[in-house]
Amino acid sequence: MANELTTSVVIPLWQDRPALENLEVAVAAEERGYRELWIGEMATFDAFAFATAVGLKCRNLSVTVGPLGVHIRTPMTMAMGVASVAELTGAQVRLALGTSSDIVVGDWHGLLRRRPAQTLEESAIVSAMLLGGERVTYEGEMVRSVGYRLRLTAQNPSVTIAAFGPEAINVAARRSSRLVLNMVTPEAVSTIRAQLREEAERHGNPHPKIAIWLGTSVDPSEDALLQIRRSMVAYLAAPGYAEMFSKAGFGEVVASQKHDPIPVRCWPPCHTNSAQRWDWSATSKPFVHVSRSIAYAVSTKCVWSPPLLMIRQVDGRLRRSLPTAHRCTCIQ
Repeated sequence: MANELTTSVVIPLWQDRPALENLEVAVAAEERGYRELWIGEMATFDAFAFATAVGLKCRNLSVTVGPLGVHIRTPMTMAMGVASVAELTGAQVRLALGTSSDIVVGDWHGLLRRRPAQTLEESAIVSAMLLGGERVTYEGEMVRSVGYRLRLTAQNPSVTIAAFGPEAINVAARRSSRLVLNMVTPEAVSTIRAQLREEAERHGNPHPKIAIWLGTSVDPSEDALLQIRRSMVAYLAAPGYAEMFSKAGFGEVVASQKHDPIPVRCWPPCHTNSAQRWDWSATSKPFVHVSRSIAYAVSTKCVWSPPLLMIRQVDGRLRRSLPTAHRCTCIQ
């Protein structure tokens, strides 16, 4: 059987756009037939508050809240949040977990980010139990919950896990129904997918689906591409990402980041005529993106492409309300 490829929308967290514009993004996504919306949080709305606003406005969208940092919220507060949004809106709501970063956990929240993989796994266990309607008695090494049970209607107990490093990927194989990756090359996806399946089979689990977040621009203008490039700079020195970008041909840019901040204009431009060099017969149903300044063709075969522009006819309203956005491609 051919692998299933679906596309959903991720609420963008651009620093230079009005926060309330994301409600227009949600409405536009529903109007254009998307069925899932991912809602994270950073410097604007609380994720559950915004998910409630979306659920009351968009009746045909399911919502995935997160990935939420497991050192910032407890399983009880996350399960309560998911159940609250579902009860108040009638929407189907799922929970995504992650380990966040030292900056978010330590600097922003003033908390300790200890043993992230262990905390992620134990949080996933307890969250799934609570979302499944159980009264929980669990005492782990990092997470403890005794005697609590949600009074609201039980939700989907499956959990999505955000991961990039090998330990977190193994946690996703053991404890999740879906792994979400952010901004990865097809080569990295192939490697991670093999590890995920091997670990899942070792524990007798079904293979989790894989979701990939990619920044996308429809008929991009120079301003849209500049916006995407700006969002990429923070990842250049991040562990794992730097190595991945270097393998993708951006080693010089990554190396220069060690000495000076990267001017966004130094990123190589994308060329519209690159599509003429792409062999479309090499893969089935390619889904083409401009992801920040690196472009991907993500398919079920995970084939790498040269820089490409996504070419798609979309009416003017979407271009105005959503010049750039995140899209999530799910590979089963």
